[in-house]
Amino acid sequence: MRSELILVLTALAAVGCRRSEPVSYQRVALPPFENLTGDARNDWLGTGLAELFSAGITGSARWQPLRVETAEQAPAVRATHLLHGYFRLKADQLEVRAILEDLRRLKTVRVATAVAPREEGLARLAGSLLENLGLLARGIRPPHIEALHAYADSLHAADPVPYLERALATDPDFSSPYLALFRYKVARGDLAGAREVMVQAGGRTGFDAVERARMGWLYSSLSSDLAAQLQALQELARLTPAESEVWQAIAERRLMRREIDAAVRAYAEALARDPDNPLLLNEAAYASAYAGDFAGAVARLERYRRLQPAEPNPDDSLGDIYYQFGRFAEAEACYRESAQKSSGFAGAGSLLKAAYARLMQGDTEGAQAHFGRYLEQRRAAGDPWAEARRAEWEYLSGHARRGIELMQGWAGAQRAPEQRALGLIFLAAWKLEAGEREQARRYAEQAVSAAQGRMRLLARLFLLLCDTAASPGEWEQRVRQAFPQAGEEPARLIALAHALLLNGYFREAVPVLRELVSRIPPSPSESGPILLAWALLESGQDAGPWLARWRVPDSGLPDPLECFVFPRIVWLRARMLERQGKTEPAGELYRLFLRLAGDRPDAFRERQRAAAARGR
Repeated sequence: MRSELILVLTALAAVGCRRSEPVSYQRVALPPFENLTGDARNDWLGTGLAELFSAGITGSARWQPLRVETAEQAPAVRATHLLHGYFRLKADQLEVRAILEDLRRLKTVRVATAVAPREEGLARLAGSLLENLGLLARGIRPPHIEALHAYADSLHAADPVPYLERALATDPDFSSPYLALFRYKVARGDLAGAREVMVQAGGRTGFDAVERARMGWLYSSLSSDLAAQLQALQELARLTPAESEVWQAIAERRLMRREIDAAVRAYAEALARDPDNPLLLNEAAYASAYAGDFAGAVARLERYRRLQPAEPNPDDSLGDIYYQFGRFAEAEACYRESAQKSSGFAGAGSLLKAAYARLMQGDTEGAQAHFGRYLEQRRAAGDPWAEARRAEWEYLSGHARRGIELMQGWAGAQRAPEQRALGLIFLAAWKLEAGEREQARRYAEQAVSAAQGRMRLLARLFLLLCDTAASPGEWEQRVRQAFPQAGEEPARLIALAHALLLNGYFREAVPVLRELVSRIPPSPSESGPILLAWALLESGQDAGPWLARWRVPDSGLPDPLECFVFPRIVWLRARMLERQGKTEPAGELYRLFLRLAGDRPDAFRERQRAAAARGR
């Protein structure tokens, strides 16, 4: 039969994903059951049966059901098993045959057959079959047959809403249409409509604990209350212990709260349930790096690379891990490998990061060669920001005067307001760093006049930073006046932190930066910890934990704030090592810092202090 052929083809496709180690959690793919009645009008029964089987397995301690459209999709969802079958009519009876296959061992595990009155006993029939297969985790509430029919039809409809609404009108205690309608509205940005769906569901009393927990999680996801989201997710994880996605969502929210060790543990739980998930491996690797676990991060990315050897992302991510732990030669090799697989991947970000990795090894000529390839690729791609990135590279790699000249030329030639404004903001930042506050202010004023949309907020921030010297209290008042709106709190924190740092109020900047860092999830390119380390060191406090990782260059939009963290991070680490009595590695970093500082103005205080330290 066709279903048996599908089984063989699917099992063979899964051989490449076969794992040698035993697993305690299983992932079972559930395609629609095959219709052997000879009447296409009964096709919906196959979908309905798969949905009922999925409901009966949900909540299992070891099995996660995965609904798929065809059996051939089982490898794509990394299924360990396939539960498929067929149905046919005998007089007024419906006969269903269910087959459970182990896709790793290419072996039929169990087969079960059951007969029930047509349509009337579908839920009871599905429960009986699951019990015989050893997969039944909870009782299956029998939905109204017309509601199940409408819901099954919605899964294949261009516009599922009328079918879902019909299902709910027929059976308002049928949970699946609520969940589908919620997700449909969220995907289209209709958050008010999604909230209304959950409010409607909340008024029903016919749901079991699993259904209520899932709805509770979805409803909480509409808010920014991470504590409420985590509480809902923890309850859902307790009731559906085999679902990897729940643990992944927990891990992601732990990271958002900077609860890094808890995030690592949650990722480990998710991977125990879905060990070959590339996205999970990638996310878990970064979390391990944030926790200081270099070996764990590398191991997960090596596994990711074995699963997808032709993809550029595993190598790029591995480069990020090596970079964060100061192994710049290995980072460069990974970035180059990623670029060889796809030179344009992530906006040619691997090439740009390879240039910085080479720069951190003290090889400016080799770094320039990498950057030249990056620039060539971006120009060929028509990147409107390519020349701005070139000017920024020159400034940050030790050729500040050349960078300023290039940025002046680029900004002056731009007709697009966003690009002209960004160029002017860069010039304001660089002049501010040089101590030329009045010139910086003129550039910032021009930027505010030219800026539109998202660039205007950044232009306003730099205009504020160019204001005259003031006390910490006065700076706080200025910031509140400049950014008075309720939604501008992040801008207020960023502006106040930079204002205090640039005016030498390091001790006062510490609590502001702690607050800022606490609100932003960790990332390879985050600058908050570097700024906090700067404030702590200048205040005579321990900055070690905030300098545990090297910051990976951001390959996104050029950032005018970058000059305040690079190459300052090199100087900060040198000073930390010097305080620890590690004079030799400190001296190496001071020399590197001076090379990177290049011809920046004498007002760049760290340049003078590094030169003095090198002379000792």
